[in-house]
Amino acid sequence: MSRDRFLLWCGVLGGPLFVVVFLVNDRIRDGYDPVRDFVSEAAIGPGAGCRSPASW
Repeated sequence: MSRDRFLLWCGVLGGPLFVVVFLVNDRIRDGYDPVRDFVSEAAIGPGAGCRSPASW
């Protein structure tokens, strides 16, 4: 696979992967309300900081 094609696939899969990770994180995180809180607020608190940056 060429470098350009690899980078294209990374771009195609990056967005959906980010959405899947933050939706799973929202279900796991107690007290998080997706209507009230921003996505980045799910990374605040003990034990939550590793999941959000993993999707970036």
